[in-house]
Amino acid sequence: MEIASIGQISQKAGNAGLMESTKEIQREDFLSLLTAQLKYQDPLAPVNNVDFMSQTAQFNMLEQIIGLNEKFESLSKLNDYAYANNLIGRKVNVVDAEGYRFEGVVDKVEILEGEPFLVIEEYSIPLDWVASIEPEVPEEQAEEQTETEV
Repeated sequence: MEIASIGQISQKAGNAGLMESTKEIQREDFLSLLTAQLKYQDPLAPVNNVDFMSQTAQFNMLEQIIGLNEKFESLSKLNDYAYANNLIGRKVNVVDAEGYRFEGVVDKVEILEGEPFLVIEEYSIPLDWVASIEPEVPEEQAEEQTETEV
């Protein structure tokens, strides 16, 4: 079994960030080149109609994909909001960034900088810190358990 050193892991993480920025550069470069080609084409030797239609279709497809990606991001955010709201009143187990575990009942949900945060005992907890959720106990069963314990 191969064990990677920390340097290798951080280099891979850096390369992943570079690949993501390269994708963004490629998209912007494509749009710039296509726009420049259409803007500066020679009127005496215009682009072949087939090539022009192909480029126009590519441009339209790229715009639609960008729009679709924005819709998916919006849908994902709405899903996170709904998920967070469904946790109100539920007992959750949380692991914070340092690895500390604690639990509590979600009192409410706050939206901070567009992200949902669970409020547990006056603390705002990011949704991705939730490690587990206790099953919801029906009120009747909870009352029976309380009476039995007394």
